[in-house]
Amino acid sequence: MREIAYFMLEPRAEEALSSRLGSRALRWETPRLEHFLWRGYRVSLYLFPCRLEGTKRLHWWMERIGSALEEQGTALWLAPELEAAWEDWQPPLPDAALAAEILRGQPFRENLVLLADTEETTGQWSRGRENGIRPVSRLWQEDFLRLVSADLNGLYLVGQKEAAWEHFSDWLYGESGLPVCFVNRIPETDGRKTVLVELRANARILKEHPEFGSLYVDLTSDVEKRRQIREKRADISYISARNYLDTALKARYNAI
Repeated sequence: MREIAYFMLEPRAEEALSSRLGSRALRWETPRLEHFLWRGYRVSLYLFPCRLEGTKRLHWWMERIGSALEEQGTALWLAPELEAAWEDWQPPLPDAALAAEILRGQPFRENLVLLADTEETTGQWSRGRENGIRPVSRLWQEDFLRLVSADLNGLYLVGQKEAAWEHFSDWLYGESGLPVCFVNRIPETDGRKTVLVELRANARILKEHPEFGSLYVDLTSDVEKRRQIREKRADISYISARNYLDTALKARYNAI
């Protein structure tokens, strides 16, 4: 089963209750571990005591546990309130199945525009704290598109080489009759019916003039993209992998 590790602060009300009950974890100021299943993933939720917020001990615990998880190959995500405690952490690229789950969690748009550099270029990354940067593979992109293309009326790949996608294009057309359109820039479509899926870590999306009312799914979870869109293009609906997981996993935990 696929695994996700998620770090968050213990809700203060629960921390107070655990303290009154004599929680061993709180006495030693160690994180509490909860497990649950979510969308086919086994989630390991690490709850750090609120009393550690802003302390060196919190940073020490996060790095110690996080390093062990990364050695195991477990995808690690941090709640927004913990990001300042581990400044060199970078959100990972979701696997293709999780990326598809994030997209399916949004209002349906019939046109999908995939924004991804070719593997030979340097703007498209899966980021890890220790492993540096790794290019997102075309196979990842194909797996993702197989999972989300069933009901589409338009599929556009920006900046891709058509010859490299010939096998996938033939398969998709044979399965659904949907042609793959290869374009050099964001196409002119009805933005209210279009979702832009971002895989380029360093892209500046506003310079590419996305259509009015587009949905922008940022799988790189780039805070600078979010800031620019919210400040300059309020008509664009922005969602990042990080924000989606924060909402979904906290809701699942609260339902336990």
